[in-house]
Amino acid sequence: MRFSNDTAICYGQSVNLGITGPMTNFNWVPTRWLSSSTIGNPVSSPDSSIMYYVNFTDTVNCPFNDSVFITVHPIITIDLRPDTSFFCRGDSIIFDAFYGAFRSYTWSTGSNNSAITVRNDGQYAVIAVDTFGCVSRSDTVGVDVIEFPVTNILPTPDSFCVGSSLIIGITAPTPPTTILWAPGGESTPTITVNTPGLYRVTQTNIICSTSDSINIYEKFPPVLNTLTDTTVCCPYTYSVDPGGYPPIVTGKHKNIIVTGK
Repeated sequence: MRFSNDTAICYGQSVNLGITGPMTNFNWVPTRWLSSSTIGNPVSSPDSSIMYYVNFTDTVNCPFNDSVFITVHPIITIDLRPDTSFFCRGDSIIFDAFYGAFRSYTWSTGSNNSAITVRNDGQYAVIAVDTFGCVSRSDTVGVDVIEFPVTNILPTPDSFCVGSSLIIGITAPTPPTTILWAPGGESTPTITVNTPGLYRVTQTNIICSTSDSINIYEKFPPVLNTLTDTTVCCPYTYSVDPGGYPPIVTGKHKNIIVTGK
């Protein structure tokens, strides 16, 4: 006859408690997790470690007994956090499945390291095997990479005449983003300004922001000196200088009168 030896399994596995030979009258205790307690080779699917005892008789009705201990190794939980991640293009996130009892890792990316650095969209998971050969499978986590919005103030004059205004803006974003102008706090793609200064617009796409700015100037009309009336007689010759006094004029007639405005 041959009895089962003590054995170890991973949680979720089953083991055959076989006793071979011409034996009869089997009685296994406890009966918990056994497929049958009255046969020679019941199957046990234990949730935790357990000792089984068995009584039986041989062909001449001689009694025998034996025992077998089953060690159940738990499955180590791999919980990749967070379940859903998103970050701006150019950033990254690290998923780490390290646990002291693991001897090997296989990531969905093909990596065999305990941790991976993720920079692209996708679904990520890992399978790890511990020192007892038990296989742990992580949850699957999703990664979304958010693009930065393009923020450029449209080409426009950078000044306006005193008493007037100027429209500045950006192209209406697709998909919509959050827009914020400063100063002023407007949230529209375009704004009307009538005060000189530095204007900055910031766009935010979920968590990713970009900005642009422009200096706006106010223009004033030129200041002209007032001309006074004067009379000149030929044959004197003058040239007109509006900025000087007295004005100098050139004339072919007897009398030329220059009137200031």
